[in-house]
Amino acid sequence: MKTIQRYVHYQFDDQAIIIGNKVINIAVSVIALAAATFPFLLLFFRLS
Repeated sequence: MKTIQRYVHYQFDDQAIIIGNKVINIAVSVIALAAATFPFLLLFFRLS
């Protein structure tokens, strides 16, 4: 019984870590994209 609980616990931990990593990667991508496009948007508004 103990081993099954431990296994399930590890499975959930792994899932949480994987989901956490995906969320972090998406957040970093969004921030990088925003940082990359911001100067162009500024330039576009200046020119218009």
